[in-house]
Amino acid sequence: MLIHNFVWGWATEWTFFAVEILAAILYYYGWKQLPARSHLIIGWIYFVAAWLSLFVINGIITFMLTPGEWLATGNFWDGFFNPTFWSSLVLRTGICILLAGLFTLLVAGRQKSDEKKSGLVRFNAYWGLLGVVIAVPSFWWYFKAIPENIRAAAEEMMPFVTQRVDETCWFAAGIVVLLVVFGLVIPRKFNVAIDVVGPALGLVFFGEYEWLREAIRKPHVVYGYMYGNGVEVAHQEAYLEDGYLAHMAFKTNDPGADLYRRACRSCHTIDGYKALKP
Repeated sequence: MLIHNFVWGWATEWTFFAVEILAAILYYYGWKQLPARSHLIIGWIYFVAAWLSLFVINGIITFMLTPGEWLATGNFWDGFFNPTFWSSLVLRTGICILLAGLFTLLVAGRQKSDEKKSGLVRFNAYWGLLGVVIAVPSFWWYFKAIPENIRAAAEEMMPFVTQRVDETCWFAAGIVVLLVVFGLVIPRKFNVAIDVVGPALGLVFFGEYEWLREAIRKPHVVYGYMYGNGVEVAHQEAYLEDGYLAHMAFKTNDPGADLYRRACRSCHTIDGYKALKP
């Protein structure tokens, strides 16, 4: 279904992605071979292609949670520029800047010269702080842009997930304290231990957002259109009336196994995660 609706969007994204990867290869292998100006130009090509790749894939990813007017119109642009598109785009851009600042500190913090180290640590700390300033407000913008009925259902069915939203502020606060104290105030004290803590906090902050986005969509894979097991919402009444087995084109001699594979396995195991056996 996603391919039928977004095939040209995906083709566009893959084009940007191919340029991005090629630029990354040239940037890496040209580190000592290319003139400084050419090397910087390739770096900027990488940046632009990577962000445009993010722009396109963001429309498809956010569509799965908030298809918006597409449910009524089936229009490509209604699905692409859906209710959470812009907030997610700003949030993901902020997260990219945040992670860039945190991971480049891994290099800056290992410099031998105190003077060179302090300058690089401060420079990258500012990028990390800019990422936090963008990401935190846009995270709440994104959360509030999710339709009320979806948030209400998630709070009722998966309170553990929605209660984790507040934790993102604490992770962001930890990143800010680390960057201000060791990045700006005492950059010469920036060491390997702090090098590891910063990216770890950044990845957990990012992970909270991704977990929320994926989890509150359940039991749908495209909210309001298709369930996680591939059943279209429009056909559910027929399945409820006739039974799902009656609508399976290919079956074995084990109806229970057929039902499990087609209706349950996408979310459940037999006796492990979300077990059906009990």
